[in-house]
Order: sequence, then structure tokens, then C-alpha cells
Amino acid sequence: MSFFERTLPHYEIESADLITAYKRLIHYCLENRCHVPFGDAKNPKVMECEISSQTILSGKAVKQLLDGVNYLSQFSFIPLKRNSIQGYIDEYSMEFIEKQRLLDEKDPRKFAYLYYDRLKFGEGPDGKTYDQVEAVKNDLARQIKEDRPSNRNQMITWNVSRDLFSDSPPCLQRVWVAYLGDHKIGISLDWRSRDLYGAWLANLVALTNMFERDIARPNNCEIVWLKDKCDSLHIMEGDYKEALKTV
Repeated sequence: MSFFERTLPHYEIESADLITAYKRLIHYCLENRCHVPFGDAKNPKVMECEISSQTILSGKAVKQLLDGVNYLSQFSFIPLKRNSIQGYIDEYSMEFIEKQRLLDEKDPRKFAYLYYDRLKFGEGPDGKTYDQVEAVKNDLARQIKEDRPSNRNQMITWNVSRDLFSDSPPCLQRVWVAYLGDHKIGISLDWRSRDLYGAWLANLVALTNMFERDIARPNNCEIVWLKDKCDSLHIMEGDYKEALKTV
């Protein structure tokens, strides 16, 4: 007989304010206590609360993400300091990728994966690497020139041979970029697993700043909405008491 019950209720939120969306997600998640052990026996973890979610951020919330270092620093209840937020943003650079590649595999500073590395050096079935960010940027330029949108602008992080049996596969799975006309774009993110209390805000700030720098700005485009979908959005057992203070 199972010793836990996993219900995964689904919540959908639309907000033009980043902190309002974050607090609402925390509130919904805290309502669904579950205490679910997950991962594997070698690296045991426990989710204290869990939901699935879709959050659409627009208007002011996008600007708050782009100014995340300054904006989030105003709130004492957020478990991220100015330096750590900037650190997340800095991970989305070629310099960081190169530094990581120089580290020994056993070096504790070496990450299991980098989202930016996966997007910039995606491995194809032919063994070659492909710059998905550059491809989406260039295809967006074509759509603007032809005034004709496409549903093909996506980037993926999953590498079957590397991730299928990995202890630490990427959480972000897919990015979709939609051209909306008049130099405006929307971005959708699909996650298989996500730490709500500790990582949700930092992930969004870093990714949105990368999209702005590498895709939107070179095409003179504005990001007008960001859709974030999570199959498992959770609060870890060790963060439960601190998360309660957020709401």
C-alpha cells in the first residue's frame, strides 16, 4: 500500500504583477500538502506540497522580470539576494559555459547541465551541435520581413542518450516563441519539474533576460507575454516553514 497520495491539482493564473503571481502560486501549492518522496534512493528528496500549473505573465510583469535584480531585491520574503539573482542571469552567457567546460567532472562547482548550453549547443541525431537560439532569432527576422508568423519556433533541452537514465536531467523541456505581429512576441516555457519557492522567480528572470538579449532585441521586438507551464510545481520539505511566511 502506498504511503503517500499524489493528487497534482491544476491551477491557472494570469497576472500583470510578478509578485502577485508568485504569492498566488505559493498559496495554492501550500494548500495541497502531500509529503511525496521522489527522485531515487541515491539522492532522496521530499516534496511537501505539489501542484501542476500554468501562469501567464504580461504587461508590467514582463518589465519586472527584465529588471529582476533590482525589482526582487525590494522584497525581504524572497529567498534570493541581489547577487544570486545576477548569478542566475550570468549563467546564460558563453563565458559561463566556457568556464564550466574547463572544470573537472568531479569538481563540486560543475553543473550537471546548463540550459543555455543545451539551447546553444543542442545535439542532433547526427551527432552535430545546433544553435537553437540563433536559429529562432533568424527565423523571427524572416517572419517579420514577410509579415507571416510561424508555429515552428521552438527550442528543446532534452537529449535522449544523455538524459533518459540521468540522475539530473534538465527540468526545462521546451521553449516556444510566437510572433504576434507589429514587432511583438510571446514566449511559452514547458517544465517537467520545478522548485516553486527556491527557483521559480530566478528561472524566469534569467530566461526572460536571455530571450530579450538574444532574440527580441536583435529583431527590435517586445516580449508582451510569457506563459510558464509546470507538470510538477512543488515546495520542498525543508522550505515549507519559510514558504508559509510568504503568504
